[in-house]
Amino acid sequence: NYYAGAGASSGTRFCSLVDCIVSYNRTKGGSYITRGYATNSVFLGNTGNGVEAEGNNYGSIVGCSSVGNSGKGIYNAKTVSSCVSSNNGGTGIDTCGTVSDSIASSNGSYGINVCLFATNCAASNNYEPGAYRTSLYGCRFEGNSLNVAQPVGFFNVAAPTEIYTFPLNDALPI
Repeated sequence: NYYAGAGASSGTRFCSLVDCIVSYNRTKGGSYITRGYATNSVFLGNTGNGVEAEGNNYGSIVGCSSVGNSGKGIYNAKTVSSCVSSNNGGTGIDTCGTVSDSIASSNGSYGINVCLFATNCAASNNYEPGAYRTSLYGCRFEGNSLNVAQPVGFFNVAAPTEIYTFPLNDALPI
């Protein structure tokens, strides 16, 4: 367990975090995990982003909470799973690869922004739209300034359980 708080710069840099609290750091925000991961950790009240990875090819953030940071809650990670990002000054979850089973609420900008794919997520009461430029599956949006705006793809339809067969002339355009 690790606690980093009230620092003059970033709470942690270039590391992996498990069961940590990173709070009230100035300048660079909460954590910059580079190519590591953050698991079951809390990022609270930092100036800047709560937790940030080095580009969305690296870094996994699992089971974390990012609350009340002045910048983005969770930023630039390859995977985000089972996380909560709330009451941050910027976007809740921004520029990540895949996002699953996560919540973005009451953030100062978008709930989920420019992520490759989001599944089973929720975005509510964000200042900007719930999701922007993100492929979505099984997500819920309530109380955002716009509930969904410009998704890349919107997949929220269950596949039918029946199997249908068609004659060849029904499958080909005439």
